[in-house]
Amino acid sequence: MTSALLTDIAVLVGRSLPLSILVKATVVLASVLLLSRVCRRSRASARHLLFALAFVVLLVLPVTSAVMPPVVVTVPLRPNVVDTHTTAIQRSPDRSEESRIAGSWSSAVAFRAGSMSIQSLLIALWLVGSLLFVMPVVTGIWQLARLRKRGVPWEAGQTLVDQWVIERRIGRRVTVLQAAGIDGFFGCGALRPVILVPGDVAEWHRDDLRRAFIHELEHVRRLDWLILLLSRAVSVLYWFHPLVWAACRRLRLEAERACDDAVLVGDNAAEYASLLLKVAERNPTATGHPLLAMASRGDLSHRVTAILDRTQPRGRVEPRLIAVGLALAFAALSTMSPLVTVAALGSSQAVSGQRSTIRMRLPAFDVASVKANRSGEIGGRMGPQPADGSFTASNIPLRDLVQFAYDYPQQQIEGLPGWALAERFDIVAKGDATTPEAPVAGLDGIALRLRTLLAERFMLETHMETRQAPVYELRLDRADGRLGPHLTHVDREDCRAMSSGRKPTAEQERPNAPRCGIGTGNGFIGAGGVPLGRFAEALGRLLDRPVSDRTGLTGTFDAVLAFSPEGTLELLVPPGTQPRPDPNAPSIFTALREQLGLRLDSGRGAVDVLVVDSAQRPTPD
Repeated sequence: MTSALLTDIAVLVGRSLPLSILVKATVVLASVLLLSRVCRRSRASARHLLFALAFVVLLVLPVTSAVMPPVVVTVPLRPNVVDTHTTAIQRSPDRSEESRIAGSWSSAVAFRAGSMSIQSLLIALWLVGSLLFVMPVVTGIWQLARLRKRGVPWEAGQTLVDQWVIERRIGRRVTVLQAAGIDGFFGCGALRPVILVPGDVAEWHRDDLRRAFIHELEHVRRLDWLILLLSRAVSVLYWFHPLVWAACRRLRLEAERACDDAVLVGDNAAEYASLLLKVAERNPTATGHPLLAMASRGDLSHRVTAILDRTQPRGRVEPRLIAVGLALAFAALSTMSPLVTVAALGSSQAVSGQRSTIRMRLPAFDVASVKANRSGEIGGRMGPQPADGSFTASNIPLRDLVQFAYDYPQQQIEGLPGWALAERFDIVAKGDATTPEAPVAGLDGIALRLRTLLAERFMLETHMETRQAPVYELRLDRADGRLGPHLTHVDREDCRAMSSGRKPTAEQERPNAPRCGIGTGNGFIGAGGVPLGRFAEALGRLLDRPVSDRTGLTGTFDAVLAFSPEGTLELLVPPGTQPRPDPNAPSIFTALREQLGLRLDSGRGAVDVLVVDSAQRPTPD
């Protein structure tokens, strides 16, 4: 039970890019927090480097996960469990009837139908949270900018700092400004660093001044201000993750301890600890503690304890350790970012060795013959028979078989070998729609059987990925909501009956009865008794991007669309099976407006892509 649950979770995470990034980020954070605890007796500068590299990985992780070629890790599906992308075939005119027939597959289809609204809600929630958590960062930057603007140069302190900058080889000029309303020393800026000092700094003892300035100059040398901003940016992106905030606190603490260690080289630990306590006891004024100050009063006890611990190792991080850390961070991004967990039927050996398991999961044809077609003809035919569960194909490439089996348009299928379109095949497959191993009737049941055939005879292995890509949104074109002359709302009981695999009645077979389903060709789309969601899918098969229904119209429709095929994807159809396109016909975009009262708007959205991991030419029967 536990392993099955983990498998289901792994497959679910593999299908969602945000979930995948979240899991990977959790692994990084948990590993770093655990490693820092193991290395608690090492130098603070080393632990700070560890946390800084972790935040670099977290910041780059979403980008690399989205753009790097995926590395697929397959996990076996449990018996009697069907992948959601495996069963979401959308050919039936009435989705409610399809859900009733599909039985155990209905929940998967429903999950897919509602996933977009849930995803949109979560994205909106994340955006609201990010906006709330970015406000303190913006306020802190504005607050420090105001303090810098109002600050007054302190010449005596500037002379001391200039000397120490040269001794410590910082390589940048550090400006010292007196700012009213602060109770301690604060450093900010990376390219033009500034140390803000309180108004009564002239009354400080020279040794205390040296300790405070050395501490802040070490922050400047180590670029701690830049790293602090990096961590705050990551905390805005992952504001909902408790481990991110724990790591932010540890990063800040280790930065302070590393700078404390720089002060303690040749200094008295007790006197330095006394200085920190004395500064903490000062009463802050109106401005008080800047929001983006690196020091925190809550970390004072940890810092004092570490300062007084004589066994604590101290010192800077060696350049070679930094190089090793950068290499490990790059390796982590390169190996972890592209990992995608998917469900698969397994290799050809696994398919043959687990045939009974596969048949429990997907129906199969009783008898099937697959032969290569070398006739050289251009067109081909596919003849699924929902009534008896059989399927025939003549001169059809593997690409078209995959399109039918998985119901993905060609622009959403990747990874097919070159011969998958160049070579043609003849298939004769027979099955009984009423057998126990074929619980789904109609076209959907044939498609599921064809998947099993492709896995067994073509050794086809696939997985689905969800990517952000350009899409079209089908919307009403007219402000009053009126439909075009070629789009009609209908209630077609005959189409619902045929979609379930039942034989049509004599009335439904009358010569003038409108056809059910969708017919698509080069220059036309004809639909009878289908929801607009299916019509949008048919449009997407002719365009360079998927189309989603955003009309808000429910029910089923008859539609006829005639357009110029120029600018659309060419379909492979047998010669003479469709009329020649009208050369004077409008573009598909214009035809939608004039004939159906609809339009296509460009946008971006989550697109399911079927990735073919492997395929082989079938062995002769």
